[in-house]
Amino acid sequence: MNESRTASLVVWMVPVVSTAMLVAGLVLHARTAALDRAAYPLYLADVWVAVIMVPLGAWLYSRGAPRGMVTVLLLQGSLSVCGFTGELAAYDVASDGTLSGVGAAAAWISTFTWAPYLLLLTWLPLLWPDGQLPPRWGRALLGVVLSLLGIAAVAAALRPGPVADRPGVVNPLGVDSTVLTAVGEACLAFVVLVMMPLCVGTAVVRAVRRHEGTSVAVAFVVLAAAVLTQSLLAYPWNDIVVAAAFTLVAGALVAAEQRAGLLRAWRADAQRATRVRDEERRRVRLDLHDGLGPELAGISLGLTAVSLDVDDSRVRAELTQLRDDLGNAVSEVRRIVDGLRPATLAERGLVGALESRAERLAAAGFTVELDLRLDGVSLGPETEVAAFRVADEALSNAVRHSGADTLTVRGHVVGREVIVEIADDGNGQVRQAAEGLGLQSMHARARSVGAVLTLQSDPAAGTRVRFVVPVTPAPTAAGAGPS
Repeated sequence: MNESRTASLVVWMVPVVSTAMLVAGLVLHARTAALDRAAYPLYLADVWVAVIMVPLGAWLYSRGAPRGMVTVLLLQGSLSVCGFTGELAAYDVASDGTLSGVGAAAAWISTFTWAPYLLLLTWLPLLWPDGQLPPRWGRALLGVVLSLLGIAAVAAALRPGPVADRPGVVNPLGVDSTVLTAVGEACLAFVVLVMMPLCVGTAVVRAVRRHEGTSVAVAFVVLAAAVLTQSLLAYPWNDIVVAAAFTLVAGALVAAEQRAGLLRAWRADAQRATRVRDEERRRVRLDLHDGLGPELAGISLGLTAVSLDVDDSRVRAELTQLRDDLGNAVSEVRRIVDGLRPATLAERGLVGALESRAERLAAAGFTVELDLRLDGVSLGPETEVAAFRVADEALSNAVRHSGADTLTVRGHVVGREVIVEIADDGNGQVRQAAEGLGLQSMHARARSVGAVLTLQSDPAAGTRVRFVVPVTPAPTAAGAGPS
């Protein structure tokens, strides 16, 4: 608890310090202007980004948002450092016409502390909407972005000046190198013109595929368009447009977090209700399996023994009928017990139950491809039942309606989600066939455990059913992506 409070205090200190430096920088800017020296622009977009994004990062941290996203937002405090040190150097020159040691150090710091600004346009979209990098190529994209930004920042830190268009403010470590300047500008241009659209496009694609986070993805697109076209407008309108776009992104993030908070609360309530229901089902299952079932079986054996001692054929026939009816009742009890929790699921877990289902399909002549990577993930009993029932229904529909030869069963962890996916190479007729009670049952089971069920069907590509449920992975099975 103390560690949590300390971490929260440290996080909230970032916007406090950032705001203080912004205010100090604005005061220095006003005093520099009062000295009637050469005017230079005040970067309104940078100021505004620090004003809104840093507190937003602290707020998201308090709400339990993914650490990677929080880190990117808190890093925007470097813009306050950049602005303050640049204004300090400018005031130092304006006050007596020379750059002191303190002013020179401030000038140098201001040459590269702008770099985290571009992470809002690259790293943050890559992390949206679940705080995890795309599993296949996300790390590669981020690696390219960080490498190029690092080169651009180093080149800026060695550029002679004037620093940030401030007259007389030179870089004390500046190196007059055309090659270095060209390399830095090329890296920066590549990040803005190539990597930013790629990262924003990734956010859009992921939002469309997951059917969530669309508003934030659209806000990223608007922001990217504002940044790419800001050179077409004169100062200060170019900064105002970019600042407005950042405001749109911040508002979309706040709205998305509010919705996520409501969803988390709903899922917590659903999980509590599920735990109570599962405990009741477990008790009923034990009572039926260990109590009523054996008693009925014993009565059936007793009726068999009695019928053997009865000479009257009519009575013997009636006893035999009673025994058969009782046998049917025992079978029904077993069916009910299996419905509460399938035997293979109780004995082998979700992976074992899916493997058993695949073995039966393979024995029936289907080609079944298995890719089950759920080691280290503990799903609740009700979630396991829901996932298995959805997968079983999807496989049954594929067998009955798709005309498929190959069935694929996948189970894997992506970030904070477990995904169970059933796909076939059939004729895409499963959706039409499943629109009735079967699909309704699948959706109901998914909703009962806070999962999302999607079904995509295409005559050229077959059918794909995805069951996605939030989960907290074990430490050994953590998903890819920065924490």
